[in-house]
Amino acid sequence: MPKSKTKRGTEDLKGNAGPSKRSRLSSDPKKNKEIISSKVISKLKDVVKGDRTSAIEEWVKAHPVTVEGLTVEQSDLLCNAFHDESCWSGATLDIAKLVGELTKSGVLNPFAIYKIACIECVESEIKQLFDKALESFRSDLSHKGACEEDRNLACSDKLARVELLSSMGRRDPVFNFWIDQESGNLRENIEAEDGFNKAVDFKWSKGVEHFYNRLCSEEKLVKEEREKLLVSAIAKLSPLQSSYKLASTLSSLLGKVISAKVDHKSLLGLPNKKDRGVIYRPLSYLVEHGFLCTTKYVIQYLSEGCSRSEVEKMLSPRGYAHLLSSLSFVVVSKDYDLDNRNEARSAISSLWESSVFNQNKINVVDPFKDRIAFVAMENAISNLIVDQENSKDTQSAGDGEKVDLVLSILKFAKDCCSDKSFKSLKERIANSLDKTRNSKMIDATSSCNLIEELCKSARNLNLFSASTEGPQSTLVGTNVSISPAAVVNK
Repeated sequence: MPKSKTKRGTEDLKGNAGPSKRSRLSSDPKKNKEIISSKVISKLKDVVKGDRTSAIEEWVKAHPVTVEGLTVEQSDLLCNAFHDESCWSGATLDIAKLVGELTKSGVLNPFAIYKIACIECVESEIKQLFDKALESFRSDLSHKGACEEDRNLACSDKLARVELLSSMGRRDPVFNFWIDQESGNLRENIEAEDGFNKAVDFKWSKGVEHFYNRLCSEEKLVKEEREKLLVSAIAKLSPLQSSYKLASTLSSLLGKVISAKVDHKSLLGLPNKKDRGVIYRPLSYLVEHGFLCTTKYVIQYLSEGCSRSEVEKMLSPRGYAHLLSSLSFVVVSKDYDLDNRNEARSAISSLWESSVFNQNKINVVDPFKDRIAFVAMENAISNLIVDQENSKDTQSAGDGEKVDLVLSILKFAKDCCSDKSFKSLKERIANSLDKTRNSKMIDATSSCNLIEELCKSARNLNLFSASTEGPQSTLVGTNVSISPAAVVNK
């Protein structure tokens, strides 16, 4: 890629002219979206298969600008680095080894590798990578034709260092977090708690994991204090505007909550968005940005430990219905890959099959209880039927589970709704499917007939719930049939 020069011509991640006092990097969050190169992801997945593909995708999402700017030759070199066995420990990517391979291969310029090391917290490599970036920066400043101001700046190690760190810090504060502006050395003695709080402020998921792990290993805070830090961080981030970086950081925090087995009750103080429950907003961000595996784990975490009174504060009927609706749109969307669609469907199953959500289920399938919640649930059911109908042509594994999920929802609605309510639900779903059919997503000759056929099949489906404690499954072919209302009132 040709390199253009500015009067203060640093190279950015792609090798283009970089930031200066006259030419700033954009700090507009709307323009600073994480763009992921699907071609590079596909190429990397072809080279590194199996359990390692999730690590590949996570790395690419953490460095979208780097990947987006690669040439064909650079992407091939990147694939070679990922193919090196020394960069892996089983299915785990050894980031320090990868940074070393990228440095040796020359696939990326010094600024790019330095920024990767900063984001990934590779402290052992950051200082020497910064020195290389600074050397390149000063060389650019003193190029033939540079203005006198830039040439003077290039002559001063301190001034050049401050300018470089300031310009990169305007792009992302993580890039000037590790290096001391005055000395140019790696910042030492960063307290783990301070680093963790900074990482939360920066919406820096890798930093959150790095400093929280340090908190655990150093044991300067007791378990309860560490848990309080996690919950406070989630509360701080939850009201903010949605973005990939925010969702990634929330995913890391919620993952730590689950692995640390934080008491569910400590989450009840999180901000409540429009009476949808305190955990709704974080989960909605995870779904929006594709953190579907974490979404499923959070749902299971709530199902396993919350009482019904607690779970309704976590996720109200409206929050429950809207979360199901959001997940169902992932299931039928072509914007997500097959793995993500399957994860979304699995999360829906977890939400639907857990008995702790039974009261929510009753409230959302009845059109006369909560209209807003019902409309969201109507969308969810319609999308799941579309998913089921689309699978008839593919005959893929798991098709039976898709059918069972739709039937179990219809069976539940039939058992707990009045005849009038259930008739209204069927009509509304049929109308939604009519609109879907017009967009050629399904080929049903009659939406009403399709719904009646599904309801007929649902009547032969038995729902089983053996206990009111812990997550329960909707099982097919059991010998016991218990009314959902009866389960809730036990």
